[in-house]
Amino acid sequence: MNQQNLMLRGLVAPVRLSGEGWNAGDFSEFLPNWPFEIVDVTDATPFATLERTDHGFVFSSDFGDGPAPHASLVNMVCDLIVHAARQRTRERPDDLCLHASAVQVGEGLVVMPATRRAGKSVMTAVLGARGHGVFSDDVLPISALSGAPIVGRATGASIRLRLPLPEQLPPAVRDHIEAHAGSQNRQYLYVPSPVIADQDASAPLCAFVSIDYASDAETELVEVSRGKMLKSFLKQNFSRDADGDQILAALLHMVEHLPCYLLRYSDVVAAAQALETAFANGDAPSLMMPVLPAVENVELGWGDSEPDQPLVRRAQATVVDLEGEAFGVSADQRNIVHLDKGALRVLGLFDVPTREREVVDILSAAFPTVDAAQIENDVSGAVRRFRRAGLLVAT
Repeated sequence: MNQQNLMLRGLVAPVRLSGEGWNAGDFSEFLPNWPFEIVDVTDATPFATLERTDHGFVFSSDFGDGPAPHASLVNMVCDLIVHAARQRTRERPDDLCLHASAVQVGEGLVVMPATRRAGKSVMTAVLGARGHGVFSDDVLPISALSGAPIVGRATGASIRLRLPLPEQLPPAVRDHIEAHAGSQNRQYLYVPSPVIADQDASAPLCAFVSIDYASDAETELVEVSRGKMLKSFLKQNFSRDADGDQILAALLHMVEHLPCYLLRYSDVVAAAQALETAFANGDAPSLMMPVLPAVENVELGWGDSEPDQPLVRRAQATVVDLEGEAFGVSADQRNIVHLDKGALRVLGLFDVPTREREVVDILSAAFPTVDAAQIENDVSGAVRRFRRAGLLVAT
């Protein structure tokens, strides 16, 4: 079977192209400002494989995803871009990647975390039609080198809009989308707009904005809890492979120091104007990534401890309260675990060396009306998360 390598600028590992007929035109409209080339296969290990078959396409990756069949490139390219973001964080361990769109409004990036059916990509397209540079409409790489400025990086990929387009889109926005429309299927339309920033272009972040569409909502931009914003990002972060709550300290630092907002709207143009009013004329803060502490023997995993071996909270692992939400932060400040009331109670019992079975017994005695099996299951899950994030160590 014929094979080639797709080399994406900024990544060392290639994408393996399998099957006949691959050419640069297959990717140019999806990656309009992300330089790439198709070359002969080398010894380099690919992080993903795209296979062209008689019935369509198949995507697979070494992240354990796939093989996933696709009828067309329109859907498969979405998988490719997401996994390229994950590969970036693998090759650059001090970086992270957020499931969010980002548009440069003024000097800084307005970062909009992904919320299903909230209109994130449409908002991105509207801001782009109004002349603002689009860094991402789905995944945002962030450079967070210790002691260096924290900046967002453009992907160079097209805007992907869910079809059908909202009926309330104004003519000017619809005309912009139609003028630059690329490939589509029944589900998605790609828009390689000229406002898409070049791949790896950088800009500081100016705010996190969750957007909330409702058909009867008045346009309103209001501040929200930083803890809730951090919690939402923890569940969407692409920098983790082992656990959904593992993340670099950069995110905690950014949420602590950047304003966090909720944008409620029904009129997408009025909402875009509200973002322009708030951020177009302001200076983006210059955030520096703190120099992380040197911590010896920080292990992310279970080690070789026995199931009944006592555990204790690792020295220097802390609990941070961020406007009403609690988070456990590892000793090296590279991992965060969101703590609800139950998890906070469990972690507190490990302030002294304690066995997991003892924690179950303590909580079962304290809450006799709760099913003992449920308590055991909850404690076991919490302990796994704490150990994976480096909060607990075997004694």
